[in-house]
Amino acid sequence: MKLRTTIAIGAVGAVLGGLASLTPVAAGATTSLKPSVTGFGASPSSLGPSGGSVTLSVAVARASTCTLSSDKSLAGLPITVACSSGSVSRTVAIPANTGAKVLTYKFSLAASGIGSVKAKLSVAVSPGATILACVGSKVSAKYVPTAVFSAPNACGTTNNIFGYNEVKYSLLTNGSVVCDYGESGYTIPSGYVPTSVTYAPNACGSTNNIYGFDGVEYTQFANGAVVCDYGTNPVIPSGYVPTAVYSAPTACGGTDNIYGFNQVKYTQFANGAVVCDYGTNPVIPSGYAPTAVYSGPTACGGTSHTDNIYGFNEVKYTLLTAGSIVCDYGVSSPFPAGYVPTAVYGASGGTPTACGGTNNVYGFNQVKFSLFTNGAVVCDYGMGNYTVPAAYAPTAVFSASGGTATACGGTNNIYEYNEVEYTLFGHGSIVCAYGVSYSAPAGYSQTAVLYAPNACGRINNVLGYDEIQYG
Repeated sequence: MKLRTTIAIGAVGAVLGGLASLTPVAAGATTSLKPSVTGFGASPSSLGPSGGSVTLSVAVARASTCTLSSDKSLAGLPITVACSSGSVSRTVAIPANTGAKVLTYKFSLAASGIGSVKAKLSVAVSPGATILACVGSKVSAKYVPTAVFSAPNACGTTNNIFGYNEVKYSLLTNGSVVCDYGESGYTIPSGYVPTSVTYAPNACGSTNNIYGFDGVEYTQFANGAVVCDYGTNPVIPSGYVPTAVYSAPTACGGTDNIYGFNQVKYTQFANGAVVCDYGTNPVIPSGYAPTAVYSGPTACGGTSHTDNIYGFNEVKYTLLTAGSIVCDYGVSSPFPAGYVPTAVYGASGGTPTACGGTNNVYGFNQVKFSLFTNGAVVCDYGMGNYTVPAAYAPTAVFSASGGTATACGGTNNIYEYNEVEYTLFGHGSIVCAYGVSYSAPAGYSQTAVLYAPNACGRINNVLGYDEIQYG
C-alpha cells in the first residue's frame, strides 16, 4: 500500500527542540465517502400489451442527487432529483405495445456525491393479442394471420400505387380461424389440428380481398378428433390412429370449399383397434400385429361413395400371443422374441377370410406364430422378423411341394414354404446345411457330411440339403 506522509506540527516547544512526527494515512481513506446504491427496483417489473404505470424506487447512501433515465423516450425522463435522504421514487407511464415482439425498456440510475455510481434495470411490455401489419412485415412466429384486407389505405391505394394487403395477426387460441395466406412465417402450436376449412370467408377474402383465401379453423386435439387432411401435415399425438375417413364432408370442404379435403378421425389405440390404412403411417405399439384386413369398408371408405370414392383398407391390430394368426399385410412390425411362424394359409381362394379372401380383393396370407420350443417346426416364410434362439440348429427340412408340409404351404398356400425343424444342439448333432447362417458352438467341428439324406432333403425336399454331423 502506498503511504502518504503528513507532517504534524506539535507544540511550540517541540518545534524549537527540532522534533517532528511522521504519521502514515491509507490512500483509500476517502473512498468511504463515495455514493453507493443499496436498491433499485421497478413495480411492476413487467406489463401487459396495454402498458401502464411503473414506479421506480431508489435507495442510496452518501448521494446528494439521483438521475433517472430510459433508453426509450418517456414523459418525465430523464430527471435529476435530490436524494440525500437516502431514498426517492418516481412513477412513469409506459405506452401500449402495438408491435409483434416483447418491448423492453431499460432504465438507468446515476447517484452522485463525492464521485458517482450507476445501476440499471429493465421492464418488459408483452406484445398485443392482435397486430395489423402490411404484407412483408416481420411478425413473431406465434402469431397467425386471421384476416386479410385488400390494399387498404395504410398499406396501399392512396399511399402506394401498387397496393399491399394488410394482414391481421392474432395469438392462436382454441377455435381460431387462420387465413391460409401462403405465408410460412407462422407456426401452429403443438396440439392444434385443422378441423374446418371454409373457402374464402369474409375475414380472409371475399368482400375484404378480391382474391380470397381459405379460412382454416384450428382446434385443440382430443381423443376422437376429426381432422381435415388439408396438406398442412398436422402433428397427431403419439398413441392415436386413424379410425375413419370421410371424403370432403362439409366441415373440410363439400359446399364450403370447391376443392374439398378428406376428414380423418383419430382415436386412441387399444387392443383390437381397427385402423384405416390411410397412408399416414400410424405408429402401432410394439407387441401388436395385424389380425384382420377388410377392403375399403364404410368407416375407411368402402362401397358407400358418400364416404370416400377411393376407399382405404381397414386393419385390425391385436396383442400378439402364442398361436396368434397374423396377416402378412406388408407391415414390418417386429414380433416378440421367442415367437416363430408355424403355419401359413394363402388368401387365394378365400381361405383365410380374416386377411383377405372375400373381405379383400387382393388377399393377404395368414401366418400363425407360436412360442418356440425344442423340436419346433418353423415355416421358412422369409418374413425376417423372427429369431430362432442361438442354441438351436435346423435338424430336418420338409418341402411344401406335393403337399408334404401342409402347415407351411401345400393345399393351404399356392406358393408353399419349407418346414424346418429346429432342435437343441448337442454332441453328435446332425444339422441340415439349409443356407441359414448357422454357427456351431465353440469346441465343435464337422465330423461327417452326408449328401441330401432323408431328414434334410431327397424325398422330402426336391432341392435336397446336405446333412452335417458335429462332434
